Amino acid sequence: MFKIKSSFLLCFLFIWISACTPTPPEGLDTKSVARDVQYRKLRRIKEPEVLEAASLEGRSIIKELEATQENPKNGFLVYQNKDTVLKIAREVAFWSASSEGMASEEKMLLEAYKSLDFSKEPPTENLQISRTDPNLIFYTFPKVLKDSAQMLGFWSIRINKQDLLKKHFWNIPKGFRKK
Repeated sequence: MFKIKSSFLLCFLFIWISACTPTPPEGLDTKSVARDVQYRKLRRIKEPEVLEAASLEGRSIIKELEATQENPKNGFLVYQNKDTVLKIAREVAFWSASSEGMASEEKMLLEAYKSLDFSKEPPTENLQISRTDPNLIFYTFPKVLKDSAQMLGFWSIRINKQDLLKKHFWNIPKGFRKK
């Protein structure tokens, strides 16, 4: 008798629990909701990751400029606008030794580049976060004559940090619903 009561009670308890379990409403896409929740999670992006992304962007801009601008002129401002083809760069310019109008950061870099011997070591990029505006990453790369290892000047790219973060680290998943 006790076995019948306990099995009946166990069966009743199972039916009661399964009846109380909520079911998703008709038409609710639970996978889409899970993607939305995953998208909204905060992610910490460390400075080395940001600088690596800036380096990639700087290299691609330099490669594009070197293909179109064989002999850039002294103080040549390629562009100074956020809404052009090079969207993440705020300003792209070419500076040589006799350039006027350089910022103090650019003058210091020019002096540092002048002290290097490019016949012994290849030209390398330089990345810095701007002291005047922490939302700017300052990317420079020297332009050197291949035959004589003489420096003509350097490319100066001011990269907007927020636009860089949006481009490299802000991925909107497919199916994300805008509300």
